[in-house]
Amino acid sequence: MTYCARLLPALLSAGLAVAGDAAFTVKSNLRAGVARVDITPPIGTPMAGYAGRPGGATGIRDPLLAGVLLFDDGQARAAIIALDLVGTRYAETQAIRAAVSRSAGVPEGNILVASSHTHAGPVFDLKTDYGRVTVAQIAGAAAMAAAELRPVSLGYAEDTISFNVSRRLPGPDGKVLFKVNPNGPVDRRVKVLRVDDGASIAPLAVLMHAVCHPNVFRAENTRWSADFPGVARALLEQVYRGRTTSLFIQGCTGDVRANLPGTGTQVEDFRSGDEADLQWAGVDLGSAAAGAGARLAVREELAKRASQYAIRCANQTVYLPARADLLQRKQWKDIATEDGRRVRCDLQALRIGEFLFLGMPGEPMVNYGFQIEKAVGSRAKVFATGYANGSIGYIVTAESFKGMGYEPESSPLSAEAERPLVEALTALAGKVF
Repeated sequence: MTYCARLLPALLSAGLAVAGDAAFTVKSNLRAGVARVDITPPIGTPMAGYAGRPGGATGIRDPLLAGVLLFDDGQARAAIIALDLVGTRYAETQAIRAAVSRSAGVPEGNILVASSHTHAGPVFDLKTDYGRVTVAQIAGAAAMAAAELRPVSLGYAEDTISFNVSRRLPGPDGKVLFKVNPNGPVDRRVKVLRVDDGASIAPLAVLMHAVCHPNVFRAENTRWSADFPGVARALLEQVYRGRTTSLFIQGCTGDVRANLPGTGTQVEDFRSGDEADLQWAGVDLGSAAAGAGARLAVREELAKRASQYAIRCANQTVYLPARADLLQRKQWKDIATEDGRRVRCDLQALRIGEFLFLGMPGEPMVNYGFQIEKAVGSRAKVFATGYANGSIGYIVTAESFKGMGYEPESSPLSAEAERPLVEALTALAGKVF
């Protein structure tokens, strides 16, 4: 049992968020506000994540939420929007950014739209009533966050989770199978950004960043669910008796999922999780974040916090080498260049003090996160964020093409896309630091 898991019962029984307890003074140029709205669609709305689920959703396991964390340094504003969606395409991303810019005064380029990638969420399309209403709801949440801006300071900590695993297992012939690989690359860190206004020991907001596909529930499930991030958020908020707002953003999880092996007889060999599996993953993440975040409020940690935070943002559209055969498919129409040889890829670097969010519009494999941190980690605390600001499918490494397997076989990118992508992200980081 990890330290955080042992700590959790004590946190829950202690009742941390008693009104007025352990208040402290915040001296900072940075202001923040947070708000959240329920974006759960009606029963019967088509589900995303898996094909072959006719008839739409049949129920609600837990609500789908949209959280907005807004920052203002006195000269610039930025917003992180965390969505319980499988992803957003460029059209939907742009609509959200435009609406939030109007409602909260944040420049469109300073808005990070990040999806959790839950496989128990809806199809999100501006052509539907649900899509248009959801954009308006997100804009409303941003307006609420802007109306509640107050001075804050930021704390950062890390812990680990145990439930994620590589899903690419090399077979005897060298071809990669879609199975548990206990020796494959995986990032088990949980990164925690704690936002405090000093009103009490309860933080204003806690942002969790972890690396794992939220598909504990697979195609057999037909109920709306945020999957394990929803369980983790609920647990963390219970620690503070509902007086904090937690958000989850996804890392480079293109080839990482929950460790739920199947029978060993199938080519694609993972079982569909049940409620016990969901609780395991969610409590593991939530307790890790709660324990790491709790330490950030002790006086020695508070003394380390900055009093000045600069907001900087840079965006770049790059055109990555593509596999012409796959790029002809209808699903990639909005990201393909006219000649069908390259993929549009919108990248973002968002800096808030020493913290750097690097947004990628698709499903980056875990090694991208390691590469990016190696390149810029000496300058910043890095949150390599997948499923951000668009969707270009799997962002695969050149190495993955050697054994092929599900991710490179379904990606529109070629093996030559890795180097220009990493170079572009590294250059963007340099523009904001």
